[in-house]
Amino acid sequence: MLLGNHEVMNVDLDFRYVTQNAWDGWGDAPKSGSMRLDLKASLAAVGFPGYMKQRVQAFRPGGVEARRLSMMPIAIMVGDTLLVHGGLRNKHLKYGIERMNKEMAAWLHGPTVTDKPEIIDDSDSPIWARLYSVPTPKDSAARELEDVLKALGAKRMIVGHTPQLRGSLLLVLRPLVLRSHVCLSLFLLPVV
Repeated sequence: MLLGNHEVMNVDLDFRYVTQNAWDGWGDAPKSGSMRLDLKASLAAVGFPGYMKQRVQAFRPGGVEARRLSMMPIAIMVGDTLLVHGGLRNKHLKYGIERMNKEMAAWLHGPTVTDKPEIIDDSDSPIWARLYSVPTPKDSAARELEDVLKALGAKRMIVGHTPQLRGSLLLVLRPLVLRSHVCLSLFLLPVV
């Protein structure tokens, strides 16, 4: 599994897309055995209503869910296929895929790394980019995609950030990008 924008939003304590039933069943947050870390977790939940506190503690950097997410990469190569939630650009290659993955893992795992890598907050970061997913990608996106794939020795990129309402899979910028977001969320699908 890959990290996407919604996982990172939860760790950022941005819960605007969390449905009401997703707050249920969290129970009490496990104690770490360290008074300092337990106090830090409790302080992270200050200002949130009671029903949110356990989820907040679980998803904050260093929390049990954030640590689970720390094992998921931002981008990964499987054979000759690049998998990334939003899209990988040339500037991400210059920054380094391994560096991004390591820095994100360290931030999520916490508690010593306090800042999320800045490159992840950009609107065209690997978790937010849509340049390959818009209905009609620009020619410049196609050229950049070819550069990225060539630099990595990849034949294709699979992205999933943008809902594909016309079907479960959509091949674009043939044969280089496969859009895989199937829009299973009832939040995005019309009620029939």
